[in-house]
Amino acid sequence: MTSTIHQPTAKDLRSFGLLMAGVFLIVAVWPLVIHGESLRVWASLIAGTFGAMGMLFPKGLGPLHRVWMKIGEKLGWINSRIILSLL
Repeated sequence: MTSTIHQPTAKDLRSFGLLMAGVFLIVAVWPLVIHGESLRVWASLIAGTFGAMGMLFPKGLGPLHRVWMKIGEKLGWINSRIILSLL
């Protein structure tokens, strides 16, 4: 597997932070909206952290973005092998 070296821009990191904030916000409000249960505070705090980092200090998300992309590359490699073996 070959890895492409990509230096994310501030815009890329901002998008990553806001996307992750949105995902954790959905996790936070899901029980409230669907089941009428209480808000998940831990997910709200993570969403707020990602959102604040994405808007105020996107470069701080660089290491987490790098790890996330490495995980994505590995999962993509596995998925492509599974799909190609089914064909």
